[in-house]
Amino acid sequence: MRMRKFSLAILVMGALSACSALPITVNLLPYLGTEASGTFAWTVVPGTWNMDLRLPDDQGFYADFSGAEIPVNFTSASLDYTVELTKTPPGGLSGTVTVQAYLAPAAPNVNLWEEAYKLGDPRTFDLSTEHLTISDQILLNPAQLQALNEGTLRFGIHLTGGPVTATTQGEVYFTYEITRLNLSVTLF
Repeated sequence: MRMRKFSLAILVMGALSACSALPITVNLLPYLGTEASGTFAWTVVPGTWNMDLRLPDDQGFYADFSGAEIPVNFTSASLDYTVELTKTPPGGLSGTVTVQAYLAPAAPNVNLWEEAYKLGDPRTFDLSTEHLTISDQILLNPAQLQALNEGTLRFGIHLTGGPVTATTQGEVYFTYEITRLNLSVTLF
């Protein structure tokens, strides 16, 4: 009898340890819809200035997955993302800017662009080149986890800095495409 109880205890502990780390990955790209890519025109004139450009706009991308009815609150999660930025035409601009990704709750009183909502480290974009890939996997902080648990969030890209120099007048187009936006959580 004692051996049977011991075997049952070992079996239960084994089953619990097997379930103790159940990783789940959710692709958030479908929740962005048509906002997963886009192009923004920026009119430039010859001269030098500093850049302050928020993509897609001051509100960022909005994702609503509250209808998914997830029955748990997450206490830990990471976000794995890739954003492709392309500048056209290839010439006409020089200088470097800092590119920073942000993730925040979608509440109207929340400023997406605050320090607390940064995703990973900033990247440098040399504007004399055409393309930059921003890719990172970061652990979400408590404020970002709150957004996740509420089921709505905003995501944005901020280009700042300079000096930026334009040699010609015209339109410069920044095209972005979010190619990966995966949320990884572990249950139990």
